[in-house]
Amino acid sequence: MMKNIIQLIREHKFTEAEDEINSIVPLIMEKKIFEMKKAVAAKMSEQMGLGPTMQDKRESGVVEEKEEKSEEDDDKEEKEEELDEARISIVRARVRGGKIQRRKKVSNVPGMTLRGGTLKRMSAAERRRRKMGARKGKAKRRAKLSRSLMKRKRSLQKRKSLGL
Repeated sequence: MMKNIIQLIREHKFTEAEDEINSIVPLIMEKKIFEMKKAVAAKMSEQMGLGPTMQDKRESGVVEEKEEKSEEDDDKEEKEEELDEARISIVRARVRGGKIQRRKKVSNVPGMTLRGGTLKRMSAAERRRRKMGARKGKAKRRAKLSRSLMKRKRSLQKRKSLGL
């Protein structure tokens, strides 16, 4: 859609581009309003304390059902430890905000986050905010990538001209 509009503007067909924009804007507004309604509903349910029941949580895999105790307690403890390790992963060293971040623990369970060393269920509002933030971040990364590729290309050309 957007590429088509840009193409029309490049070809100086402004009236056609305007018609295209006028046809797209209501669709975009409809999507935005739908997202905002969901966000408001999630926030209201969070404030009222309404949320999924324990049965819903079990079905979605957020909460696990407790098993009856048997004679093999040692084996169960080992399996439980492995399960906890599988639910939390450690991200290798990376740079965030100009500082090096080492051994950052993150959750492997969808819908849960690490708070104070334990897994906590994310609220619906937080999940929505993260989803919208990821969408914005995707566009920003794409824009920055083109600039970094351009700089890399220049550097390689300089090296080549120097005979390196």
